[in-house]
Amino acid sequence: MKNYKVVFHPLALEEYQKSFVWYEMQQKGLGVRFEEAIGAVIEKINTHPAYYSYSRKPYREASVSHFPFVIVYKVSNRKLEIYIASIFHTRKSTKRKHR
Repeated sequence: MKNYKVVFHPLALEEYQKSFVWYEMQQKGLGVRFEEAIGAVIEKINTHPAYYSYSRKPYREASVSHFPFVIVYKVSNRKLEIYIASIFHTRKSTKRKHR
């Protein structure tokens, strides 16, 4: 099994952090549950990067359980890198989904 380095696009990291804060403000502990759900999906991506289907090559898309988000990513087997392009709220405009 390969170990991939996970790299976030700066705006994906910002989306993630803002969403965490928003959920935590809605209910204490909900942000932590959001963080755990995102982490579980990223771990699955890291373990099985080709598991999720392409949404638009070279990007793949993984749904997050219990939250209206998908993680949009691409894999570089040459660099052993998973590039998280977006942590995308599914109710937003898809124009910024792929970076």
